[in-house]
Amino acid sequence: GEDYDLTIAEGLVRGVVAQLFERAPDAGHAVLLGLGDITHADDETAQTQRSGNRLDVDTRHQKVLTATIRLLLWAVERALDRFPKVTVRLLKGNHDEQTAAALSVALGVFFEGHPRVTVDADPGLWWFFRHGRVLLGATHGHTVKADAMPGVMAAERPEDWGRTVHRYILHGHLHHRRVIESLGVPAECFQSPAPKDAYHAGAGYVSGRSMVAITYHAERGEWGRAQVNIPGHRREAAE
Repeated sequence: GEDYDLTIAEGLVRGVVAQLFERAPDAGHAVLLGLGDITHADDETAQTQRSGNRLDVDTRHQKVLTATIRLLLWAVERALDRFPKVTVRLLKGNHDEQTAAALSVALGVFFEGHPRVTVDADPGLWWFFRHGRVLLGATHGHTVKADAMPGVMAAERPEDWGRTVHRYILHGHLHHRRVIESLGVPAECFQSPAPKDAYHAGAGYVSGRSMVAITYHAERGEWGRAQVNIPGHRREAAE
């Protein structure tokens, strides 16, 4: 019921990210974190590799890649306008395992040697980052359940776990907002900015759309957040 293509998607995300940067407070370090499935399809077949579900896509995959890398480069440059240091991490999802890797490589080559930009191209399915007494962890969520991630965090980063008191897990995959707390660590699922495709609309999936910027204090944990909600624009029914 909603028109959506590459032009609409790129303009939408640019507008939302610009609003988030405007609303975010000053900070010493910005992390642009992709929670997976930055593209809906991973190749020309327009279906998921694991389950073979058919996907709604906008023509050629190379065209999608071009728009996505253009958007990412713009976002990094905008972040540099606001923050002294920028780190980029694109996690792999079940829809974009190869594409996310290719985008990370492209960004890494483009910003190689840049004094203020770090592109984390680690091929792993999760990401951990310590900021003072804060430990962040993230994964897409298609290979490990959210309530298991605090245990993964403790096992993978025992030193960082021992030196922190505020710990958070961030994930996607489910497309709806949800927080599950395990081992004292909240694991939060975030919404997608994209509308439903035909498969999810037909299956009755319902969730809001938004993007979020979260600020973490090095000593006190989450300090605030800015959220931009994205309203749907359905075509009017014919009378």
